Amino acid sequence: MFELNYFLNREKIPSKEELAEAFASDGSKRTHKGAFFSPEEETKEKKLETSWGKNYEEVINAIFDYQEDVDGEEQKIIEKRKEIALKFLKKVLEDIDDYIMQINNLKNLSNNSDSENIKDYQSDYKISDENRRDAHNKLINDLKITVRFLNTCFNANFPDEERIKIEKGYQDRMGKSEEEIREINKDKHFINFSTPGVVMDFSNMPKDPIGERNYIAEWAFGIFNDLAVLEKEIPRLEKEKRASFH
Repeated sequence: MFELNYFLNREKIPSKEELAEAFASDGSKRTHKGAFFSPEEETKEKKLETSWGKNYEEVINAIFDYQEDVDGEEQKIIEKRKEIALKFLKKVLEDIDDYIMQINNLKNLSNNSDSENIKDYQSDYKISDENRRDAHNKLINDLKITVRFLNTCFNANFPDEERIKIEKGYQDRMGKSEEEIREINKDKHFINFSTPGVVMDFSNMPKDPIGERNYIAEWAFGIFNDLAVLEKEIPRLEKEKRASFH
């Protein structure tokens, strides 16, 4: 219950009125599910506010810019992996959005409980808490999949032998031996990410399950503050790429 109580008491969670405003039918004041701005503010360019958000943006840009001096077939594989990586990074942002929304729903339910309908309240609370837990589990799972993929395909500081063993299971390495994969990778530079865990620092994450969940939840809240900016970054880069081909 520590995780739930901790985040239900966060002051940064939007109010019920702000949530209603965010889902206005015309979408005029909605940038993403958790960011609320006045019409004047929406005309301004948003900037990243947190170290978490800035690091996430660095990862997105590093993946997008990544190039190696390899043959045409391997270059196709790299480009495809870059597409997959950006989709994974975008999916994690969507998971964060959904997770915070579920916490918002639970907070609003707690603040508007009706003691005369305690059974209905308990039932609604149970469902809302399950939705929050499911969203959190999905975020953790997708985050770990994303980090594993980024480490394997792009991280210069990831152990080579572990990289090779994981790559051997990829479809684009089907039929390749570990020695052949080692030969393909031997002259690659990969990317020197500033954070050991690429998108988040796993070296400081507690080893116990509850500590891990709280650590990732705290990271998600940090990213959430910059979500409106980050959600636009990948489409912006993709648009630039398409324009460069014309």
